[in-house]
Amino acid sequence: MNACSYQESETEQANRLAKTYQLDIKTDNPKQSYPKDFTEEEGTLANVEVTITSLDSVAETLDGIESALGVYPEGFISEVIDTIYIVGAITIEGAAAGGTYGSRWIALSNAAQWNETKANYENAYRGVHHELSSLIFNNSPFSVMTWQSLLNRDWKAAVSNFEALTKGELAPDYSAGFLSDYGKTSMGNDFNTYAEFAFAEPENCGNLPQPTQ
Repeated sequence: MNACSYQESETEQANRLAKTYQLDIKTDNPKQSYPKDFTEEEGTLANVEVTITSLDSVAETLDGIESALGVYPEGFISEVIDTIYIVGAITIEGAAAGGTYGSRWIALSNAAQWNETKANYENAYRGVHHELSSLIFNNSPFSVMTWQSLLNRDWKAAVSNFEALTKGELAPDYSAGFLSDYGKTSMGNDFNTYAEFAFAEPENCGNLPQPTQ
């Protein structure tokens, strides 16, 4: 029976997801589609570089995207983003990154050497939640103020994206309310880490240690 079953191509899967969630899924360079996001005023994005890949080599990334998108209510995704870009490598200020975002889009990396290891699937599955939450956070002043009030007074953000992305991962600092060492590097990264965990591992949310006062 398996030999007779129809196997959807990567292009067909991308088109189906695009139609279902009312967005585009592309393997273009985001800079060419959204140049306004890479002006000098957008300091973070001005230092983003990507390499291009092709749809026929991103099967696991497409599966990860599909699993992640299915978590959200109908119509929500298209309210936040227009496009998901799948690219090869992403570097921000010279440091490797699994994803990034712009005003109405997110981009996810698909490393060729990770194919058939499930790493690209996990990066996409978690990366959708991670990058999507940046747009939600940045457009919600209430969330920013609330998150700021929850941080310890002695907390300090990383001085650059390079520092945040190359920081050695230590054990989670649960006592201070951080789920990862990376999450400690900025308010946005902390929010991203919580969103990623909550949507990717909802069954484990009740098992987290409570922060100490």
